Amino acid sequence: MTGTPDPVAAGADVTFTVITENIGNEDATGVEVRATLPPSTQFVSATGGGTYDAVSNEVVWTLGALAAQAVRTVEFLATVDDPLLNGTLLTSSASGTSNESLPVSSQATVTVTSAPLLLFGKQAPTTP
Repeated sequence: MTGTPDPVAAGADVTFTVITENIGNEDATGVEVRATLPPSTQFVSATGGGTYDAVSNEVVWTLGALAAQAVRTVEFLATVDDPLLNGTLLTSSASGTSNESLPVSSQATVTVTSAPLLLFGKQAPTTP
């Protein structure tokens, strides 16, 4: 699992990518992937038929069968809240299950940048 961009600006979009790979020698059936929406973000969209479950605060993909040695990549897009404290860590955890295997998990963390940028100037009245 990865999160990009890292760092991400407050108010910008962040993409979390989950790669599911069947490294076994048998097909996996009933494959499901779930990824948490990080706090201080708002769900925008998901690829690959993913849907957002507001009750569990997760994006869910029902992948079905995954052939031996096959790879499936899915993503979700979220908008980072603004304002948000500089240095805030946004973490999403993903888990995958199938009918034939034990659950597996991964996580990705991105850092929020929101430092102010000040501009200073000097002005003086015109004297005659």
